[in-house]
Amino acid sequence: MKNKLKLFSLLLVIGLVSSTVLTSCDDDDDPSDGTFRVVANVHIDGQAVDLNDMKYVNASGNTYSVVRFKAALSKMRVNKSGVGDLMIDSEHLVDITDPASMTIYEGTIAGGDYESVTFIFGLDSTMNIRGAYPNPPFSNFEWPMMLGADVGYHYMQLDGFYDGSSGMDPYNTHAGPTQGVHYHSEYTFPVQFEIDGGTTTATIDINLNNFYNGPNAWDFSVVPTAIMPLPAWQVSLRENAEDVFSVTVN
Repeated sequence: MKNKLKLFSLLLVIGLVSSTVLTSCDDDDDPSDGTFRVVANVHIDGQAVDLNDMKYVNASGNTYSVVRFKAALSKMRVNKSGVGDLMIDSEHLVDITDPASMTIYEGTIAGGDYESVTFIFGLDSTMNIRGAYPNPPFSNFEWPMMLGADVGYHYMQLDGFYDGSSGMDPYNTHAGPTQGVHYHSEYTFPVQFEIDGGTTTATIDINLNNFYNGPNAWDFSVVPTAIMPLPAWQVSLRENAEDVFSVTVN
């Protein structure tokens, strides 16, 4: 009888130890929360953008410089497998003259597998309301009142000079809503990555030259200097923007 009790006790201990080990292993398999960063990389065909340098060439053969680039990115989400979209940033203004603005988001997100990154280029109709952003930097990004009192802010300002008939002629590529119509675009990039502790970085590449290269090749000598009130040019710019952005994660 005593031997049977000892055997039973031994088996019980072994069972408890095995259960603890298995539970511990299962816990170790659960991915940990980690730091997730989203950064912008603004370039022209892979070259760093040197402001005020007349050396870039678009598909129409215009040699041009960049003096200013600002762009609004909004409603940034990551899609977690089995969960859905998780909002990580509401709105952000990328400004090529402000290195700090190149970091769009940095924070802790849940461990696990993710399938995509989504954001809006510009602000959608629920956000682009005059006076919605009374503080810088968005307060300095307002759309002119004459182009619509019901819409508030640019999507982008890309300005500079090109080698034209008068020497250094200006170009002003300003995107935004006009005449009551919104021209923002939403993009989803199917990039798969896992969060399991540590730091993971998503890089949004922004190739400025692709705003001019296609599917509608822009010749600065033909494009009006002020396209803000012109719906046809806003549509053309929105179509070209389809090739501007790309996302990698590492």
